[in-house]
Amino acid sequence: MPDSAPIHQQNQDRQLVEEILKNFPDPETGRKLWQLDQIRNLVINGNEIKVTLALTSYSAILWQDTREQLAEQLRTKLPSNPAVTIEIVPHHRPA
Repeated sequence: MPDSAPIHQQNQDRQLVEEILKNFPDPETGRKLWQLDQIRNLVINGNEIKVTLALTSYSAILWQDTREQLAEQLRTKLPSNPAVTIEIVPHHRPA
């Protein structure tokens, strides 16, 4: 990994990111995305964070707002003010 941050700092950053994600609500249900297994991917590479969220088509009108809200939380709650990329993929709830 081409990251110059010490391992303990990387672990602290990951813990902070996961804590933010664990408390972020699904725009449709209000339940935590982490709890619903809708966080599909998390990559932290130095000062870059990439998250893939799975959201239903029912909440598609809220996808951009959700992306912006999560990115803002990650940028403001982490001391490194990271570059954040949020990808949204379709989530199909069982009938």
